Amino acid sequence: MSFQDFALGTRAAVRPYHDAEDAAGRRVRQVLRITRDLRELFPGSSGILDIAAGGGEAVSWYRSLFPGVRLVCLEGPTAKPRPTVARFAAIAHFRRFDGAAIPYADASFDVITGYRGLSATPEDRRAVLLLEAYRVLKPGGLIVLFEPKGAGLAARTLTRTIRDVGFHDAMVRYDGPLPLLPIGADFHVVAFRP
Repeated sequence: MSFQDFALGTRAAVRPYHDAEDAAGRRVRQVLRITRDLRELFPGSSGILDIAAGGGEAVSWYRSLFPGVRLVCLEGPTAKPRPTVARFAAIAHFRRFDGAAIPYADASFDVITGYRGLSATPEDRRAVLLLEAYRVLKPGGLIVLFEPKGAGLAARTLTRTIRDVGFHDAMVRYDGPLPLLPIGADFHVVAFRP
């Protein structure tokens, strides 16, 4: 199956989300849906890096849907929600970082996800953060970035920046009833590292 065939089949349901836990669960289930059909790319899936982990709402979802996978959560220095140790204890490794330089070795992760990480990053540092994501992602790895519409980062701009960094097959999907149309509150970009 080609990436385009897979991406065109991806659908995001529209429903009201009442709190951050529900929204985090929706994002993680979307990552699961994306990676489920592409397991052959990640033999033994050794690690997921979640950039902009916030208050850790997605950690329990990641752990339940990806058991046995190393989960690392990064948060920038200016993040408002302060995660509690209980959210991460024994289920994920939490680390603060400077918002651009990812403190891990080259080719360390199979999947990188993020929610509002780029829109919260100053515009002049976004390309640097994406270059770092490219560096720590294994060849053939997948990056899935969720961003809110209207937060100062357009889907086309993000897709162009991701391609300029070196990722391939970048696709944008919206959370509305038709994933190819810019309807809904969020969008996500999926791309591969060659």
